[in-house]
Amino acid sequence: MRRFKRYLLVLVTLLLVATGAAMPFAVSHVQDARQVAAEVRPFDSFQLTLKEEADLSRLLGAIASGAYYINETPDAEDTALTQGLALAAVEDLLTHLVKYDLLMKETLAQFSDPRVRAQTVVPVAYTDTETEGAAAALPGPEYDAFPGDYTEEDGIPTWTVTWNQPSDSYIWLDDATGKAIYIQIPSLSGLGKFDGSNAYYEEAYAVAEKWRAFLSDYYSTEVQVANERWYDDAVRFGLSFPLGVGEDQEIFHLELFLYFSYRFSTLSPYVS
Repeated sequence: MRRFKRYLLVLVTLLLVATGAAMPFAVSHVQDARQVAAEVRPFDSFQLTLKEEADLSRLLGAIASGAYYINETPDAEDTALTQGLALAAVEDLLTHLVKYDLLMKETLAQFSDPRVRAQTVVPVAYTDTETEGAAAALPGPEYDAFPGDYTEEDGIPTWTVTWNQPSDSYIWLDDATGKAIYIQIPSLSGLGKFDGSNAYYEEAYAVAEKWRAFLSDYYSTEVQVANERWYDDAVRFGLSFPLGVGEDQEIFHLELFLYFSYRFSTLSPYVS
């Protein structure tokens, strides 16, 4: 019995020593886990079943050409996303707009009753030279007689999300990438009428820089502010950025409108 107690005492001592030696590693592991949890999540933090090789080139190219129509009743089986995943992508986008100080956290909390719809952008290859330069953003299949060659198989699935409140907010999402190409949200800045002061210019440039930095991260490419145009109570900034690799790389453009009186910001693919 004494021998058993002596062995038991030795075993307990070894267990205590082993536990003490493992404690620093356990503490380190917990600290690492907390640090990872505290880091800002990337834009693809939720898992989307998307094509890894896809980017926004096809959709932006179709819109920039002006040669397309929109099918409001696409086949749901043709989409990579579901309504739930499309809404998740938009919610993730809005969260990051808050982090970039482009949307107030209090305003985000007021978004209610989202409506998610699928629609397809169908490129048109014109055969009528007289109408080749005309805009073809025509809604619905009732325009089947529109001059040009196209098939529904050429369609580019997209999603639109609107809300009951704020009623003017709107997101247009590319299905293949889960990225937005059109963003309209309540703006932080309420500068009112353009007064030509340095303070007014500085505030507008600061907001444009936040959008530029946000989009560079969001699109994983270098976005540049190309030009600007001032209005009575708004300013328009031209944004340019490359997409694609090697010989397939192209330069694309978006326009950022900051409406200071109405306190709305609009990022649009319809470049004037």
